[in-house]
Order: sequence, then C-alpha cells, then structure tokens
Amino acid sequence: MRSTIDPEKIEQLMEILGREAQGSGSVYFTGGASALLIGWRSSTEER
Repeated sequence: MRSTIDPEKIEQLMEILGREAQGSGSVYFTGGASALLIGWRSSTEER
C-alpha cells in the first residue's frame, strides 16, 4: 500500500526541487496533488 501524502509533503518536495534546480523550468502538479494544494482533500489516500 502506498504512503499517505499531504500538502506539507508536496510543499517540501517543491522546496527541494527549487533548491536543486540548475536552470529555469516548470513543474506541473495535477490530480491528487493539485486537489491537496487547493484544499479539496486532506490526503491522496482514501481512508
């Protein structure tokens, strides 16, 4: 079973990607990740 992802974990990933990026670019979050960031759900795993 996959681990539960919450908005804080996605924000941590975005911070790491921003620090490690060597040039310009774009990252798009879709589906469950975007629903979490918008506040439509509390995690990506149904309970």
